[in-house]
Amino acid sequence: LSAVCIEPFKDGLLLDSLVTVSEARRRGYAKKLIDYALDYCKTRPVYAHIHYNNKASRLLHEKIGFSLLCEYAHMLDGSIRNDHFTYIVK
Repeated sequence: LSAVCIEPFKDGLLLDSLVTVSEARRRGYAKKLIDYALDYCKTRPVYAHIHYNNKASRLLHEKIGFSLLCEYAHMLDGSIRNDHFTYIVK
């Protein structure tokens, strides 16, 4: 119903590709996955790249404790995306 990939990134880890199928949204699955990932990564900073238009995801990450780091994203392939924001939780 919901899945996330955790990748090494900079000095911490990146929550990459957090997805929830539309029928299962607003039931807490994404929050549970993020909480689990944060617990797993508790000694390192955790980053998330979120499309600037995805207000639901941005609000969820902020509610959990992420803060906006910058209004662009350095992607894993080395590219820079101006349509994504980078969030961090320490």
